[in-house]
Amino acid sequence: HFRDITDTKIYEEELLKKIDQLKEISYLNSHYIRKPVASLLGLTGLINQNLVEGEEYRDIAGHIHECSRELDHVVRRINNKVNDEMGYAVYDQIQNFSLNHLVEHVVVEASSFYKTHRIILKSNEVVQCYGNKHSIANALHRLIDNAVKFSPDANKIEVCLDIVRHNAILSVHDYGTGIDKATLNQIFMSFTNKKAANQLGTGLSTVSDVANRHNGNVWVESKPGKDTTFSMRLPMSNIGVYKQAGTTDFSAYQGPGLDLDYRDDDDILVANWHGFHTLHTVKTGCLRILTKVSDTGAKQLLNDNTGVAGSWSDAVDWVSGEFFPLLRDGGVTHMAWVYSPSTFSRISTDVTIANLDGFEVKIKTFEDKNAARHWLRNAR
Repeated sequence: HFRDITDTKIYEEELLKKIDQLKEISYLNSHYIRKPVASLLGLTGLINQNLVEGEEYRDIAGHIHECSRELDHVVRRINNKVNDEMGYAVYDQIQNFSLNHLVEHVVVEASSFYKTHRIILKSNEVVQCYGNKHSIANALHRLIDNAVKFSPDANKIEVCLDIVRHNAILSVHDYGTGIDKATLNQIFMSFTNKKAANQLGTGLSTVSDVANRHNGNVWVESKPGKDTTFSMRLPMSNIGVYKQAGTTDFSAYQGPGLDLDYRDDDDILVANWHGFHTLHTVKTGCLRILTKVSDTGAKQLLNDNTGVAGSWSDAVDWVSGEFFPLLRDGGVTHMAWVYSPSTFSRISTDVTIANLDGFEVKIKTFEDKNAARHWLRNAR
């Protein structure tokens, strides 16, 4: 006999998320609410004990005002955190809005709260976004919170908004101690594994969920001992343009970001990937590779990821479980894989290959395309 426990598992996962939410709220209460409350009690105590005279009242009033603003900001952050954990149930409005104005507003709010760091906005872009304004703002707040939290000895945080290949890229850069390789791997796994996300905390899984809901993704670049940059990609949708102007522009359409090159005298199929990728674009590109392998009879594949940016973690399982068996059945015997300079893309490659333990196709990774081609030629 079998019993469907799907609903039970979903309930357990939701319960774990709520527990994680309560832990974060408890952290805010213990670390951020107590400070302004203690200051307010101290200031009002001075007044009650008649220890304030003349012009000192003006100074005390100014301090009370600042403490009250700080307390109000913390309370609003807690409310936002609770509402965000409820998903789209509370703030359900999908709308067309100015992303650059939203980022400016978040930076001003964060700057009023954090006195230990200057929050510097670097952006000259004017970006219209179609999505959930509240959830994007909350995701950016979480990234800034983490940047401040993990750079206690620094004094500034940089928030950047750029447009890259019809994608809005929001990035938060800190000058902390950086992230070691083991923690980077843990962060990578937290974006695809809810259990790992619960163990890691820091709200990054929520940031990833927000990006995924907008058909984007999140990745991190870090130099141990130096700095860290978290980036969130939000594709600029034609829907927003249509909503605003009643027309759309298909000139901005981007293909799957893959160029294929095969030469008979070399018998090496070169797959040159570039740009940002999702499960959909990876599938589209891989199917094109399989078609080219079938048409040419190529036995060797040079998979060049030099031009790949960001992460394609959502495609890892499909590539290892579906694409590679088809590649093997198509007759490919050797594959040279050139790493992307992007950390999460590199990890995606490593995880994919690790899933292929004992696989018949010989695979080797490289930092350089020429070295990869040399290995393939000598492998014949």
